[in-house]
Amino acid sequence: MIPLSKSNDENLPRLDAKDFFLIKKLFFNGRSSLVELGKEIGIKHSSVRDRLLKLTKNDFIKIQANINPSKFNLRAAFVSIDVKRWDNAIDILEKCKKCPRILLAGLGSGEFNVFIILIARSYDVLRDLIERCIRSQEGISRITVSFGQILVPEFLPIRIFDSKECPEGCCNCDVFNQP
Repeated sequence: MIPLSKSNDENLPRLDAKDFFLIKKLFFNGRSSLVELGKEIGIKHSSVRDRLLKLTKNDFIKIQANINPSKFNLRAAFVSIDVKRWDNAIDILEKCKKCPRILLAGLGSGEFNVFIILIARSYDVLRDLIERCIRSQEGISRITVSFGQILVPEFLPIRIFDSKECPEGCCNCDVFNQP
């Protein structure tokens, strides 16, 4: 089940100014050394390591390689969906968690209550994916789609994958035979 928010967890440690400083520094240079970071904050590198372990263990941050979608000629589809019932929205989001082409998915309020950003190397692949995997979902009242390119931020957590990684039921479609 997809929770609305994990931020209400009272068991999570509180972050202080040094934690936020580390996050900010790593955002701009994820390869900064523990020694460099410690010197800038005024703490030992072992304390920097402990803080980073706390941040990753509690899911405040994730260390990963982000890619530049423009360099990979990736296109995006911005999908807004109005669903009839809450459980329909949850079902759609559960399916999105498994799809490597989904960059972002979430819940909203207003005219549409589910939003999804998909990526692929061509608009045809995106159209096919939307028709086969999204429009076919139960409980959709209406859907709008816009196509474009993501320019900001420059780097995103986009998965590089092959058809073997695709969830059961999807790997038979032609979408996953194309990069």
